[in-house]
Amino acid sequence: MKKMYFIAIYPPEEIIKEIRDFKRDMAIFYHSSQALKNDAHITLFPPFSREPELEEDIHAAFQKINTSLPPFEIELNGFGSFPNPKNPVIFVHPEDNIRLTDLYNRVKQQFSFAKYSFTPHMTIGYRDLSWENYLKA
Repeated sequence: MKKMYFIAIYPPEEIIKEIRDFKRDMAIFYHSSQALKNDAHITLFPPFSREPELEEDIHAAFQKINTSLPPFEIELNGFGSFPNPKNPVIFVHPEDNIRLTDLYNRVKQQFSFAKYSFTPHMTIGYRDLSWENYLKA
């Protein structure tokens, strides 16, 4: 049976709680509760599946990521969205951050088997968010 993996940055617990409040508002007022299933994070590499016996390759790739970066902060500023009528997404928007982009590029060097455009965000509404409720939100 395949296992799922992804690479993400998780913020401090107080930010996770604050983002969870936005997700609850989306569930209550716009009938979109799917985002409540995951803690707030910024995806550096999207979910992918692998057979467990191939897990060593993933561990080896993780070990090769150069993570020797100085600590950095990510400023969250307002909301954004992906206005796809079939699958709209609403998110908390982080400011552009050269260190975050650098970290993404380091991950991408080792995990380059899938094409992925990097648009940093923290999702608060998706999957079960209807187009009508997206427009209202």
